[in-house]
Amino acid sequence: MRILLVTQRSRAGSDEVSRRETVLDHDPIRIGRGAPMEINLPEIDVDYHHATLTEQGGSLTLTGVGENGLMVGKKRQDSVVLTPGTAVEIGRHRFTAETGRDGADHVLVMEVLPAKPVRTRREKRSLAQVLPGRRPLAWVACLAILGGLVIWPMLHVFSRDVPAEDEIVVTALAENEVRAAHPIEALWSSGPMSKAHAGIGGDCGACHLRPFEQTTSAACLSCHATVTTHALPEGHSGDMLAEAQCSDCHKEHNGGERPVVEASTGCTNCHGQIASIAPNTNLRPISGFQGDHPNFEPAVITEVAVAADGTLQPVLLPRPFPENAVLQEKSGLRFPHDKHLSADGVVLISGKQRLTCNDCHQTEADGNLMRPIKMERDCGGCHIMEFAPAGTGIALPHADEAGIAKVVRGYFEARLAEGSVEIAQEQPRSRRRLAGKATQVAGAALTQEWVEQQTEAQLDAIFGKRLCATCHEAQKVDQVATATGWQVQPALLQRHWMPRAEFSHKSHEEMDCAGCHAARQSKAATDVLMPQISVCRDCHMQEGQPDPILETFRGLLGAEAEAQTAADGAEPAVTAATTTKVDPAPATCVTCHGFHLEGEAAMSPAHAEAWAAMKKN
Repeated sequence: MRILLVTQRSRAGSDEVSRRETVLDHDPIRIGRGAPMEINLPEIDVDYHHATLTEQGGSLTLTGVGENGLMVGKKRQDSVVLTPGTAVEIGRHRFTAETGRDGADHVLVMEVLPAKPVRTRREKRSLAQVLPGRRPLAWVACLAILGGLVIWPMLHVFSRDVPAEDEIVVTALAENEVRAAHPIEALWSSGPMSKAHAGIGGDCGACHLRPFEQTTSAACLSCHATVTTHALPEGHSGDMLAEAQCSDCHKEHNGGERPVVEASTGCTNCHGQIASIAPNTNLRPISGFQGDHPNFEPAVITEVAVAADGTLQPVLLPRPFPENAVLQEKSGLRFPHDKHLSADGVVLISGKQRLTCNDCHQTEADGNLMRPIKMERDCGGCHIMEFAPAGTGIALPHADEAGIAKVVRGYFEARLAEGSVEIAQEQPRSRRRLAGKATQVAGAALTQEWVEQQTEAQLDAIFGKRLCATCHEAQKVDQVATATGWQVQPALLQRHWMPRAEFSHKSHEEMDCAGCHAARQSKAATDVLMPQISVCRDCHMQEGQPDPILETFRGLLGAEAEAQTAADGAEPAVTAATTTKVDPAPATCVTCHGFHLEGEAAMSPAHAEAWAAMKKN
């Protein structure tokens, strides 16, 4: 295919048009930005191989290859037949076809269009060129702040229903209930609410019952209607307890877990001079944990009383620690801690194993008290309740004397029904049990009297020597009084040794149990292994009191720094190492003691009555 390519270009600043003719003898003819193309268009908006020119049916056909395609007028097409009057644009080039001449089959006219002028405009590069003047902007900002942050919230605040001064307001909040709030009120908040009040944190009217009023005790009691007092008003001077406000000890808008003032001064201001405030009190003055705080007085089981229903009940009385001695209790339990915590281990059915405190003692889910010890769960893995005549183990129920007697008597009655049998000597199933002494009977006729004799002998061994007597206090009583002739005292274990204080095992879980409880040295179950106050004082400093070990270390650093300064001839400098006092484990009153005492009357009887009436309805 022979084509005459005519290139037309207009000269800048002139109407004159230059023409150049080139003969192309190739089939097909490629058009594009690439150097190997027969018609090269070196422009960025032209593809490397943009289109292909071929002859079909005596006419030139231009077919697009690249992604940009062919433009015919304002439409994009993939293939165009070049006829006279049809113009196709590729980038800045326009192609038209004419009748062939001068020995060429076709004439292809390529017109180079002039570059389109780029319109530029002056950009505004500063706020002063875009915004109005400063004075109008200042007025707009002032009006927006006044309307959005002052007038709008005030209209909302004054539109709330306000209770009267003497009105008793009680609102029973459901657990995790969230109070609806106006979003604009959050702008007036002086700080984040504690997690305890997160549910009402957005509703200012829940605590501030009247506009621009500090939270009153009546507002707190609207939700906490049944909260108890700290002490009876009788015996205290003046109206000191009545005049106290909840906000004196509970400070909100400070974040944290709960809105409680941790400093001990709120307690020691009164308890440091308790005799002058409450003349009839039996309490001793306390000014700090490390000073005149008395030693602990655990609630100890002093005796076991028989209730009206015949059950045994512990008698609990607070007892101070005797000087240089271990406090004793009467729990009815036989349990030597030293043998179970022996460094050599204990002999179990599965083999010898070294036990730790956590093998038997586990904290409750809240991490405070220890969960009650249960024989089946905590002791049954080692101490198996079995009656093993003739070497065969028969399970016995725990804490059920009548059930044990039924199992033992049933065994011998079964032997009676079988006739003449031989009862082999009972063999121990572990080193924890003593061997029984079953009677040898061979070739003799068995009778019911024999059953009773064997049953009584086995029960005496189970209750008085082996299984039950291993851990419990047991005594033989009148056969008529009990089904077995034995009375086994259940283990009356104390769970809350210091009911007037709070203690968290979870916060002490990194410590060794033996650091506070001398269990490895205890040889009797009657030992009260609660720590004395001196043990707690080893770790817990009084608030504001420095750690003596750290202070000694800082003193050495300070002396070294002063010696170096004197050697340099400079004035001694006061450094953080010589002045800072660190309290690694401060002990405040609220660390162990709560303010609202269980069993005391409600702080506001009127709120308590209204709350009870509302719950009833």
